[in-house]
Amino acid sequence: MILPAALHAYRQQGRELQPGDAEFRGTFLPESLRALYAESDGVPLPEYRSLLPFAQARDYARMLADLPVSQLLGLWPLADVTGSDPYCLCLASPLRGCVLLLQHDDDSTVTHSSLSGFLHSLSDLAGSADAGRYTFCQPEFPLPAGIMQAADVLFTGQTDDEIRLTLLSACSPQSLTAVLASDDMWLRERAANLLGQHGYLPACAPLEQLAHAGERQDHRAARKAFSAIRQLHFSRR
Repeated sequence: MILPAALHAYRQQGRELQPGDAEFRGTFLPESLRALYAESDGVPLPEYRSLLPFAQARDYARMLADLPVSQLLGLWPLADVTGSDPYCLCLASPLRGCVLLLQHDDDSTVTHSSLSGFLHSLSDLAGSADAGRYTFCQPEFPLPAGIMQAADVLFTGQTDDEIRLTLLSACSPQSLTAVLASDDMWLRERAANLLGQHGYLPACAPLEQLAHAGERQDHRAARKAFSAIRQLHFSRR
């Protein structure tokens, strides 16, 4: 069974996908996703966190299909906690099987390396007394090294700003450090924020340089990241 035990109480009747259903825009849906629909065709959870039934997910995927990020990653919506910010399974290589939070008014983020990891985060959220409407799942961080390496390669070949910002969330600390020298302020800011989360010590020198030589928005992000890295490594001693 693919559903975590805490979600079994919400199970619906399963749906075995036929060959025509299991293929979307030339891509066969992953075995894990087909197994999920076979076990439960949608999982209605409170506070906008329901897993979408197959037919609704398919229609949603068609709506997203023209977005550049969906054309690159092949996005299949899984759940939507706000009504406009869906968690999507990536169907296209090299990030096939990863889960992306697609946000319409913020930076989209690769949140989980697998459908299973996402479902367990959703299960934890559904059982949390602190979870209110619009609360997002706890992301998996850092992502596995293989996924970060794949994102690094994919990032270098992109020119679309939105796609580059999205892929940064899955890139390695080494690549994020290199992005601090980018001409794009938004890329620099996001790279700095992510380096702070990684606690990547080799980034301290370029972050310090950015804090003094960059634009005002760079100063804030670089100083915050620098402080987070120093605090993390100091606390380990």
